[in-house]
Amino acid sequence: MVHGEQTDDLLEDRPGRKAAQEAGARAPLAEAGLSKADVRALARKLGLSVAEAPPLACLATRFPVGAHITAEELARVQAAEDVLAGMGLSNYRARWHGDLVRIEVPPDDIFRLVEPDTRRYLVARLSALGFRYVTLDLAGYHAGPMVGAGRQGPEGSAGGAER
Repeated sequence: MVHGEQTDDLLEDRPGRKAAQEAGARAPLAEAGLSKADVRALARKLGLSVAEAPPLACLATRFPVGAHITAEELARVQAAEDVLAGMGLSNYRARWHGDLVRIEVPPDDIFRLVEPDTRRYLVARLSALGFRYVTLDLAGYHAGPMVGAGRQGPEGSAGGAER
């Protein structure tokens, strides 16, 4: 079994790293000393369409670090992100907080999501997935894993209390 970790990933705390190690999965890209830029350059050289694809983080990053995650919870978060993708958004996260889903989008997309018809659509779709509360993070999109209180938002402002 192998996974796509590369050397840039080694600089961050990745929730899936420990699970991959425990499962005996190998990371051939990291073992070969390849960075994200190296992998993209190789993909370009080989003519692969994924060379310019946006990075896709493991769904486990949508959950609090150390949380026990079920397949059903992963499926609900994936379905929530499918709704966001279907709205034409390019950067987004659906963060899991039990019966609450916290949506993160870049600050420029926040106004789009609070437009009345769009807001009603989003609440209806995510509520249908079983989320009792649908929230929008005013600090905006944050790549990487969910972290503790006081994370810095995209503009350097402190994030909300529940992090």
